Amino acid sequence: AWASSPLSLLEVLRKTIDDQYKVKFVRTQSERRDQLQPIVDKLLQLDHTADEKFMMLCHLLSQFKQDGRKVIVFVELRATAYYIEEMLNQVMPEISIANVVRKKGSEYKQKHFEKEVLPLIYDFAPEANAEKIKKGHKAKHYDVFVTTDAYGVGINLQDASVVISYDLAWTADIIIQRAGRVLRFSKRPVKVFLYVFTGVFTKNIVKQRASKSID
Repeated sequence: AWASSPLSLLEVLRKTIDDQYKVKFVRTQSERRDQLQPIVDKLLQLDHTADEKFMMLCHLLSQFKQDGRKVIVFVELRATAYYIEEMLNQVMPEISIANVVRKKGSEYKQKHFEKEVLPLIYDFAPEANAEKIKKGHKAKHYDVFVTTDAYGVGINLQDASVVISYDLAWTADIIIQRAGRVLRFSKRPVKVFLYVFTGVFTKNIVKQRASKSID
């Protein structure tokens, strides 16, 4: 429930079982498999409706799609970027997604910046990058830009007005840098929305914590 995504947790568990980390484990591989394989099996059986974090993202994206707002989604792990795109394609095919991550074999890799990511940036934010785009270029429309913090600094994405930190960053300044992709000077007033997912996504949990705080 507290992982970046079910897919990222699945990746970590499999690598732990298969000795793919360059560390010396206290428990034997057999012991790790006995303890972790049931969790892997459970993750493989889950569908998107069991992922409350993802369902909250869908709720927000549906709302902003209706309002005609573009959204940037920041994640910590590449597997999660891939997971979000795959799940959204299934659940919300009406939303067009630009993603800086691809799957290559069993690994999740950043796409090549100049050949693949830069065109996505220009197409997602053609107004913000108008001076860099060649004349005659027909931009492909994207509603959502899914990215890691590799592109949290130094790029112009202010065609969007929503930034969602799907994963918490290691430090607060990274959250600020993410917000900086849309917090720029503008010729007209712009209302922006900044969301930081912190791990509580159900009303029941919120009510329980609120009552405990009151007590």
